[in-house]
Amino acid sequence: MKNSKTTLLIPLFHLIFSAVFIFIFIGSIREIHSIIESMDHYRNAASEIQPLSQGYLSRLENLARDLRDQGPESAAEFSAEDGFAMIRDLLRTRDITVERFRTTGKGNTAAAEFILNSNGVDFLNFLKGAQEFSIPLSYIGIKPAPNSSTLNVTVRFNHVP
Repeated sequence: MKNSKTTLLIPLFHLIFSAVFIFIFIGSIREIHSIIESMDHYRNAASEIQPLSQGYLSRLENLARDLRDQGPESAAEFSAEDGFAMIRDLLRTRDITVERFRTTGKGNTAAAEFILNSNGVDFLNFLKGAQEFSIPLSYIGIKPAPNSSTLNVTVRFNHVP
């Protein structure tokens, strides 16, 4: 009697082990398929991004030189709050979700930290459009969001009048 129970348990154990292995294997195949689709999506989106032209870069250099020549008296008209509002508007137009936002300091020492949730292409387009405002970017932290093709991004801006 004891021997017959053992002979029944061994195939049952093999069946359970095989079923668990098959479920894990199928889950891994699905994850690999999802990663391949995500790679194709980002490859296609990245191929659509055009590099900045030499003429555009030279215009930016001229604009930066003009701003440096104007001196700090012209920056007094532009407050930190105005700059941070422009950043939020730019994020909104790029369809980037602001999960958290905080400011530190006041006046000349004001800084802002944005915790964002975005796909990679939208965030890179945000960085490309960042020349629209004159608040220096001081930190970028990028991590992939778990179980998603989006990014968790931390961005800090300092206000330098």
